[in-house]
Amino acid sequence: MPTRVLLMGLGPIGAGVARQLVARKSFKIVAAVDVDPSKAGKKLEEVAGLEGRTGIKVADDPVAAARKAKPDVAVLCTSSSLRKVWPQIETLLKLKLPIVSTTEEVCGIVQDGIGDRGGKPAIVLHMEAYLGAPETYDSVTIEGSPPLSVKASGGYHGDVATASITVNSIPKVLEARPGLHTMRSLALPSFAG
Repeated sequence: MPTRVLLMGLGPIGAGVARQLVARKSFKIVAAVDVDPSKAGKKLEEVAGLEGRTGIKVADDPVAAARKAKPDVAVLCTSSSLRKVWPQIETLLKLKLPIVSTTEEVCGIVQDGIGDRGGKPAIVLHMEAYLGAPETYDSVTIEGSPPLSVKASGGYHGDVATASITVNSIPKVLEARPGLHTMRSLALPSFAG
C-alpha cells in the first residue's frame, strides 16, 4: 500500500516534489495545500504541472485537508525561514503527522565527499546549503594539462536534487524514532520508488 502524502507548499520545490511523488508507485498524494489564493481551489495537476489527473483540489487549510485525507506524512515545502514555517510545523504536529521539511534552517548542511581512484582522491566535493550562506556558487577545478577552474555565480539549478532527496527521505522519517531529525540523524536515504 502506498504512503499517503499531504503536500504543503506548491512553489518550485513543492511542484518538483509533487512530480516525483506521482511518478512513484510507493507514494500517493492524498492532499495538497497552498495558502496562495492563485493556487488554492485549483487542480493539483494544473498548479504543479503534472501530467494526467490526480483528482486533488489544492486546499488552503491544512487541518481540514489532513482530517479529510488522513495522510501518513506531511511534506512541507513552504519557506526557507524557520520563523515563517514554525506555525505550520506546529499545526502539523498537533495533527500527529510526521513531517519531511525542505526548510533550509532546519535541514541546512555542510558536507564533504571524496571519490578515490587507485587509493588517491580523484574528486573532492565540498557543499554548503543553508540560509545565509555567505556566497552561492558552484565551482569545478580540474588539475590537469591545461588546468581548468570554472565558477558559476548563483550556482546551478538544484531543485530536482532537493525534490529527490525530500521524497527519498519520507520512508526514513517514517522509520525514525519520534523527535526532530536532520539528515545527520536519519538513516541514509536511498531511492524509494
